Amino acid sequence: MNRIEYMDWAKKRAIKYAEVGDFPNAFASFITDLEGHPETQNHPAIELFDTMFFSGNLNSNKSMIKFINDFA
Repeated sequence: MNRIEYMDWAKKRAIKYAEVGDFPNAFASFITDLEGHPETQNHPAIELFDTMFFSGNLNSNKSMIKFINDFA
């Protein structure tokens, strides 16, 4: 799977959790998936996602889904 396909797959998995308000699993799913592909392992936004999540800035379906979808 190339990087674009993998990123789309990872986003869809995480968004399924976010849509039902399961933010911890949305976060864990996306981070784990990004770390599982050689082209996304060191994605610069992983640290930002971590900071945003644990500071409480991603506390709604809308904010979590937008942040995940904004990853490129």
